[in-house]
Amino acid sequence: MGVHGLWTLLEPVGRRVDIEAISNKRLAVDASIWLFQFMRAMRDERGEMIRNAHLLGFFRRICRLLFHKVQPIFVFEGTTPGLKRATTAARRARREVHSAALKRAAEKLLVNQIKQQALLEARCQKRQQTGQDVKQLEGIDAKQQAVETSRSPKRQKVAPGGAAAAAAAAAQGNQPAPLGVGGSAAALG
Repeated sequence: MGVHGLWTLLEPVGRRVDIEAISNKRLAVDASIWLFQFMRAMRDERGEMIRNAHLLGFFRRICRLLFHKVQPIFVFEGTTPGLKRATTAARRARREVHSAALKRAAEKLLVNQIKQQALLEARCQKRQQTGQDVKQLEGIDAKQQAVETSRSPKRQKVAPGGAAAAAAAAAQGNQPAPLGVGGSAAALG
């Protein structure tokens, strides 16, 4: 974020200042930098962003500045400058590519999970018809599933139709549909 090389340009004249040294003065604050910092840094024990992190962070920093008698003046950016538009567009494109790849991987995992469940149910039905013990079959299937999940994702194939086919298969097998298809969520575990 920001202008590349700006800090190296400013470094010879920049210096750290104690907050007490700027008491009874006004301080211009780039609000977008504060927002970005709070949304990235303020996390809970699970690593998720704290609810209203931007508001909490602003409030705490403003209180500290006011305690030291510093008057903050917040500067909010207008539209993206022309120099930054290309960088912003490139970042957005990279995010979309990564998001699409993540979605495809999740669909592959879900389809494989549904296939495994369908195979287990089919084997259970077959074993029940032949009279074999279901517990013994589940132990065999757990070992086989561990071997299959250790394989590279490149070797696994997605069923024709992607998520829609997975949802249809899930509906037939009384399994929950994948998230975003039919409105319910499937547990991958």
